[in-house]
Amino acid sequence: MLLPCLLTCMLALGLMGTAAGLGVAQARKLPRLPIGQRMKMVNIRVSLGQALLTPGLPPAQAAEAARVQGEARDASTLGAVLQAAQDRLIKSLLAASPTADEGDVTERTSALRKVQGTPFVLYGVMTSNAEKYQAKLKAQLDTWAAVPVWEGRFFAVTGQGNNTLQVADGILAPRKCWDDYGGVTCKEEEVLETGYDRGAEWLVVLGEDHYVDVPALESYLASRGTSTKPLALGIVGCGQGNKNCDFCGEVVDSGGLCGGGGYMLNRATLAAVFADGIASVRSEYADQAGGYGDITTSCALLKRDIQLENIGDHHRLVGWSPLSEKAYRQLAKTERPMTYHYSTPQVMYWLHALLGHAPGEDEVQLARQAFPDGCCCWTNEVQHESCKVEEQSMGLLALLQQAGEWSMATSLNMQLIRARSAEMERSCAVA
Repeated sequence: MLLPCLLTCMLALGLMGTAAGLGVAQARKLPRLPIGQRMKMVNIRVSLGQALLTPGLPPAQAAEAARVQGEARDASTLGAVLQAAQDRLIKSLLAASPTADEGDVTERTSALRKVQGTPFVLYGVMTSNAEKYQAKLKAQLDTWAAVPVWEGRFFAVTGQGNNTLQVADGILAPRKCWDDYGGVTCKEEEVLETGYDRGAEWLVVLGEDHYVDVPALESYLASRGTSTKPLALGIVGCGQGNKNCDFCGEVVDSGGLCGGGGYMLNRATLAAVFADGIASVRSEYADQAGGYGDITTSCALLKRDIQLENIGDHHRLVGWSPLSEKAYRQLAKTERPMTYHYSTPQVMYWLHALLGHAPGEDEVQLARQAFPDGCCCWTNEVQHESCKVEEQSMGLLALLQQAGEWSMATSLNMQLIRARSAEMERSCAVA
C-alpha cells in the first residue's frame, strides 16, 4: 500500500506545485531523475499523507491519483506513468481557465497559480565548484530542496571551473563569474537576474550551507501574499555603523541584509531592481567586485527606496549555528526556524529527519553522525570548547525560552551581526 500513498502525495502536492510555476511545454522539460531519487523526493511529504487521503481531497486530484494507482502496478513503469499523469493534471488545470493560451506562458502560469492559490516561490543558491561546497549542495538536493527541484523551483549558481557534482540540466548553472571571493557579487546578481527571468513571485536567496524548512517558509510567504509593494525580508543590521568599508551611506546608517539567514524578495522588488535594464544592474554589481553580496544587494534596494524588513527574530531566520546537539534540538523543537545556517551535510540529513520530512530515516543514528561528540560545525578549538558551555547552559536557557524571556533565534542572530561586523571591520582595515 506504500506505493499508492506515495503517488497520491506526489500528485496532491508535488504536481500542483509544478503546475503553479510552469506551463505544459515547460513541465515536459523537468529533470527526469532516477526513479529511486524521485521516490526519495516523495518521501519528504509522506508525513502529510494522512491529511491528503481524507475525503476532502479535491475531486480532480483524487480522480487523477486513483487513475495513477491503477496504472502503476509495475514499479518499472513508474517514471513514464508519473510523466503522463503530470501532463494530464496540468492540462486539466489549464482547462479551468478559459483565457489560457498554450502559446502564452505568462497567461498559463497565471491561470495555474489561481487554481493552486499560492505564490510561485523560487530558491536561488550561490555556491562554488570546490568539493566541500558541492558536498553541501548535494545534501540540499537530497533533503529540503528535493521537492522544489522536482517542481522546477530551485537553481544554484556557480562560477567558472569544473564542478564535481553531476545534476540534471537547469539545476546547477555555471556563470561567467570568478569562482573565488572576487566573484561573490557577480553570483549574487546572477541569482537575482535568474529569479526575475523565471518569474519568481518570491525569490529566496541562499548559500549552499543553508537548510530550509520548506513547508514553514512557504506557509509564511503565502501569508504575505503577492503584494505590488516591494518587499525585502530577512535579518537586518549587517554593515550598520561601519567606518572602514566603503559601504553606501544607507547601509551604514540603517544596516543591510545579513545573508546568513537567507532573504526573500518579492516580484515587485525584483521588477524595481531591473527597471532600468539588466545591463545597468550587472554594472552596478560589477563595480562592487570583491565585496559582500548581501551588502551590495542591500545598497541596490535602499537606493531604490525599498525598505528592508527584519523578520529574523519573530519569524525565525537563523543566521548563526548552534554548536551542540542539545541546543539544535531545543531550537528546532521550541522555535521551529524557517532557515538554519552553517549546516554541514550531516546536519542537513539529521534536521530533515528530525523535522519529520524524511519518514523511515533513523534520526538517532543521523544525530550521531552529525554530532560525533555532541558538537558540530565548529571551525576552531575555541568554538569547540564553547559548544560544551552551550550544552551545559541549555537547561536554564530552555526555561527562559519557554517563559518567553529569551529567544535562541534572537541570540544567534545577534552573534551573526556581531561576527559579521567585526569581520568587515578587520578585512576593510587591511584592504
